[in-house]
Amino acid sequence: MYRTIDERFELLEKQLEKQAFQIKLMQKIIADQQQYALYDLIISANISEETFSELHTLTKRYEQKQEQLLPVTLSDFVYDFQRIIAKDETNAYPRDVSSLIPRWLGGNAGNFGFSQKLYEQFYGD
Repeated sequence: MYRTIDERFELLEKQLEKQAFQIKLMQKIIADQQQYALYDLIISANISEETFSELHTLTKRYEQKQEQLLPVTLSDFVYDFQRIIAKDETNAYPRDVSSLIPRWLGGNAGNFGFSQKLYEQFYGD
């Protein structure tokens, strides 16, 4: 596929932004060994900082709904999560999202994720 110089620069700029974000995550891994697997997952999925931020916001919004006793379903969360991931050029494909979401919420072993409350509701016993 032929791309203009401007398009090439734009793609290169996006890649550099992702790499800078991944370096920040590597620094977090060093500082917080308990979340190593979670940050490693984000790096391997090639998620951008903007997408990471949007996923955090989505997670917090669902936690707030849960606290207000509004209906919160896994299917709705998966749909919204996939919608955000689809906007980014990640290595996460729809089949991978089903394993990415529980790790996002609960970490590798149900601990140290971004929302223990949602993890317990969606995947708890």
